Amino acid sequence: MCNNDNYSCLVSFLLAILLGFLVALLIFFGLLTNITLGLIIAIISAFIISILLYVVIVLPRYNRCIRKYSCGILIGIVGTIFFAIIALSIELGTNIISAILVGLVVFFLTYLIIKFLKLLNCIIDINEECSSNEIASLELNSTLNEIESSSSENNLNSNIGQRYCKYK
Repeated sequence: MCNNDNYSCLVSFLLAILLGFLVALLIFFGLLTNITLGLIIAIISAFIISILLYVVIVLPRYNRCIRKYSCGILIGIVGTIFFAIIALSIELGTNIISAILVGLVVFFLTYLIIKFLKLLNCIIDINEECSSNEIASLELNSTLNEIESSSSENNLNSNIGQRYCKYK
């Protein structure tokens, strides 16, 4: 689940804990009162991200990104929906149970959004790699076609960059 690239996993986890704790304190002290709409928005966001995750899973081009971030995203989706439904089922007030439940929802939602943004960043990186490989492949194709226009090996070399990006 954590790949520890420059401690990014630890930072995202600590950032989610900090934000969840701050929101829980605001609820406990009574500074945030009507949070039902926020919980509903959290559930809707988790469902939308789960649909987008399914779309990315279907595309074989992004398997590397899915292997890297899907576990964190699934934990965020399940935790957000589970604790938001529990928080919506009780009467929320300025007590410790309400603060803990909403703090957990904020923690899981923050963690989910961070992991989803990392997934999007990975997808963008793959698309940039593929576009640069396709440009290099086109330049290679034009050079090879100028040198030997009738060779059958040119067709094999012309598809190397496209196959690499299509199934990477």
